[in-house]
Amino acid sequence: MQWPIRRIALLMALSALPLSASALTVNISKAVSSSAPVAVPSFGSGPAGQPDIASIVRYDLQHSGYFSVINPALYPDDPHSAATINVAQWEKTGALAMVVGKVHPTSSGYVVDADAVSLITHKMLAGRRYVSDAEGYHMVGQEVADLLYQQITGEPGPFASHIAYVNQQGSHYDLDVAQSDGWNPHSILRGKIPIISPAWSPRGRQLAYVTYRHRHSVIYIQNLANGQRHQVPDQGTALSAPAFSPNGQYLAFAKVWERGRTELVRENLQTGHEQVLTRSGTVNTSPSWSPGGHHLVFVSNRPVSYTHLTLPTSDLG
Repeated sequence: MQWPIRRIALLMALSALPLSASALTVNISKAVSSSAPVAVPSFGSGPAGQPDIASIVRYDLQHSGYFSVINPALYPDDPHSAATINVAQWEKTGALAMVVGKVHPTSSGYVVDADAVSLITHKMLAGRRYVSDAEGYHMVGQEVADLLYQQITGEPGPFASHIAYVNQQGSHYDLDVAQSDGWNPHSILRGKIPIISPAWSPRGRQLAYVTYRHRHSVIYIQNLANGQRHQVPDQGTALSAPAFSPNGQYLAFAKVWERGRTELVRENLQTGHEQVLTRSGTVNTSPSWSPGGHHLVFVSNRPVSYTHLTLPTSDLG
């Protein structure tokens, strides 16, 4: 069962995060025109010092802009499986759907059962079992939020993922990675040189970012597992705005040539071969790949508003 949900642009801001000691969160200041009311009863407690599963799920859904989570004080009871839901009582809350479940502590961690249920069709939409240690417990909560999100929107949920951002404190810069709600932030790079434009590789194993060396901007690609990084060859020119292709084989970026001319370049990350994609003699920057890797859109100050680039079919990203 899916409810129609209209996509619109989301405006985001930074503020204090209620789920953790982190200082980062993403607040949605504009949401869909009609958000879906949902309910999330308790799942039981987990590791000490961590929010419980229900709190994680409520937070993620409420802050997505697509859902309104009904106040738990209005819940008629506290079911832990689809089979124990009194549908007639829960329909009175106004919820269209709910996710219920229970945490089972084990000798090595936790097992979490979750059922997504439609209160319109009176049917269970999906059921999952998650197994985790204490370290991965918070991510399980985000996977449960994804479970209900996908059943309602028909698209994969965004919560069980990570974000990268630059945290500036005075003259120091940190490139930080955290879970999508700001939980468990950790620095992968810090120093006094500015860091900008972090970009994820498709599988989330690498980050490309811009920093400065020899008084001009350069691009590094860093492996998140081992911390190793390498610089994209710059030939003494400024590079900026990195973007991985959907298959991770290429990196598109902007390169400054003589007299301020900025062109888009695509580098094959396996061979190191570079291909200049634009030759307009103007400023072309901020490339963004199409999902299939066949096209790039970008920002340009050229007189004719042409900001779409079709890549050669014999050499797709």
